[in-house]
Amino acid sequence: MEESKPDPVAEQKPERKRSFVERLMVWGGILVLLMVLLVEWTSRKQYEATFKSLETAFNSRDKEGRPQKLSLDDVNKMIQGYVIRSEESIEIKGLPYKGKETSKKQQRTVLTWPSLFKAYKIGLVVGENGQLDYFEAILPGS
Repeated sequence: MEESKPDPVAEQKPERKRSFVERLMVWGGILVLLMVLLVEWTSRKQYEATFKSLETAFNSRDKEGRPQKLSLDDVNKMIQGYVIRSEESIEIKGLPYKGKETSKKQQRTVLTWPSLFKAYKIGLVVGENGQLDYFEAILPGS
């Protein structure tokens, strides 16, 4: 007589089906992670594009070879993406004059792109004439 071998398919345990709530939680978590990655990526790209366009415009020359003047309106046209604007007062120290240190206070407009993990900020200092004096990347803690 022949021995009957057990059928391997019949011996397998049936797969446990996940409940609707479990699947909803897993896919919800994946969706949240993807949204965070999207926000971080777009903030970084918009910050980099704005900084690059500001740098190009600030370093450009007019037909006569003089540095190009940028107004705040020109700068506003170069800003890409959603930014949060804030104003702060900064003190700029100059070279000593007749033994005394010189300094003046100026307003700095800070552009911040929303991010959870990194600070994407550009500081714009506009002079009394309404022209952009300089801009800078603001690092965390400064």
